[in-house]
Amino acid sequence: MTIRNELKGFPKQLWAILAGVLVFMLGSAMVWPYLTIYMVDKLSLPLHQVTLLTSIRSLSGVAATFFAGVFADRFGRRKLVLFPVLGGVFYYFGLIQADKLWQFAALMIFWGVMDVCYPVGVNAMIADMVDDDHRIEAYSLMRIVNNMAYSIGPILGGLLASYSYRSMMTASMISYLIAYIF
Repeated sequence: MTIRNELKGFPKQLWAILAGVLVFMLGSAMVWPYLTIYMVDKLSLPLHQVTLLTSIRSLSGVAATFFAGVFADRFGRRKLVLFPVLGGVFYYFGLIQADKLWQFAALMIFWGVMDVCYPVGVNAMIADMVDDDHRIEAYSLMRIVNNMAYSIGPILGGLLASYSYRSMMTASMISYLIAYIF
């Protein structure tokens, strides 16, 4: 059996989800490597204080993992996916506007929650639409898409950041809006 025949067996919705994952993850990967530098520049704080902000993001993400699956089951996978996509637009807009420590802390808490919701919703959608015999391959494809985004995103982000951080974050907002369409 060839790869082409194997890939034809997946539902068309899976390809739309994978395209959305690529665009969403590109938006995240463009900014994430440069976020600490950006916050140091904006807040003029020592690096160890700024890295505490990213720890806040991680802690809120851990807390959100306890509720994301329940939310997906109760309100639907699609809502759990769309919530962080639109939330990402507001997050990056907020990052552009923020200039105080408390604003960045609030944004980090917000994004920690949002960033966890997206993969939980996408993974649940894939589990629902792909039969057991092909689920490993579907998740492997998603992993490949994630790796592509995290290899291309920092390059694009770096190019944009060399022009301005605002352009990098605006590009991320646009990628999230595109992902919303998918």
